Amino acid sequence: MVNKFEIVCIVCFVLLTTFSAIQIHRYYSTPENEGYHSFTKAICQRDNYCCDIFFSCSGTQLLSAELLGKCVQFDSDWQDIRPISVKEKWC
Repeated sequence: MVNKFEIVCIVCFVLLTTFSAIQIHRYYSTPENEGYHSFTKAICQRDNYCCDIFFSCSGTQLLSAELLGKCVQFDSDWQDIRPISVKEKWC
């Protein structure tokens, strides 16, 4: 069972990484960098061990993928409900 402290930590982690990605995106969203975009996405393994990754792309080409902070492991009954098309999309 996940306690309240763990939930607060996970929510804070997600908010912080999302805010960071937005700030970085604003920095790189200039006319000189047309087609450049970036985003964060959780990558999860079969044992429900998930890490937040920051992706940088130019068009459909992946430029970089960087681990953001720590990873989390969810309970054994947790399921990633995102569609496969979202989970497997890179750029």
